[in-house]
Amino acid sequence: MPEALTAVAAIFTIWAQSSVLAENGEFDRFKQEQPVEQHENELERQRRQTEILQAALERREQILLANQRIISQTKL
Repeated sequence: MPEALTAVAAIFTIWAQSSVLAENGEFDRFKQEQPVEQHENELERQRRQTEILQAALERREQILLANQRIISQTKL
């Protein structure tokens, strides 16, 4: 019988402590603001956007070089 009371007391103590912690917002620090999958998707989107911007810059540089060649040829 004392073991059963000890078990009930332990469960009640755990419940009481977790209730107090929950009221004080102590569990909030363990919550993730965004799920990991959403974070990974955002990183992938940013990586893809960076690739697109780099490709656009390279293409513009190619066009600029081509135009400079044409200009220099017309000056000759």
